Amino acid sequence: MFKEIKPKIFVLNSGNDGSNIYFINDKKKTLIDSSLAKNFDLIKKALAELNLNPEDIDLVLHTHGHADHIGCSAFFEKAKKAMHPFDASFVNEKKDDFSYAYFFNQKSYPKIDKFLSDTEIIDCSTLKLKVIFTPGHTKGSICFLEPKNKILFSGDTLFCGAYGRTDLNSSNEEEMKSSLEKLSNIDFELLLPGHGKFLEGKKGQKSNLRNLLSLF
Repeated sequence: MFKEIKPKIFVLNSGNDGSNIYFINDKKKTLIDSSLAKNFDLIKKALAELNLNPEDIDLVLHTHGHADHIGCSAFFEKAKKAMHPFDASFVNEKKDDFSYAYFFNQKSYPKIDKFLSDTEIIDCSTLKLKVIFTPGHTKGSICFLEPKNKILFSGDTLFCGAYGRTDLNSSNEEEMKSSLEKLSNIDFELLLPGHGKFLEGKKGQKSNLRNLLSLF
């Protein structure tokens, strides 16, 4: 179920093609990405272990608009749903050719009602998140930096040993390179990606990004 990574910061791994789900259990209860719709029961059970239910979630943040990251968001009916406006425009129009919902046999789409911009600060109370615009995997991809613990929630922009695909609708190789260069100038010590394992240590982050940038 939800595993606490740092005080008030939790992760849930669905064990399938759905994204990692991050939860900030602060005054403003916030999810970062919501995985595939088929994982909603798993999320409900994980929240229940923290004495919470879906109605307690105030905000769902999205790193981008692909189906494996947005699938459960609509089920959090009382929460605001936030995304970069480029990706949000396709999600709100339920564009399968953008979200790849057909690939995951998914029909659930959230209504995005909050649009995020570069350098915007999201105040969860004790913890704050800074929006970092990182196009490449999609035109509207973003990361979230939590400076108190020096954590980067990177979505599908950056992984441990890899970067996000750039052969999809609205992807761009040159934009990905620029985004990775941008991240290489940011101070973070823990990488929490959209899929796969975490990467800890400041030196590890620099090495990871340096190796990836050498591929271009």
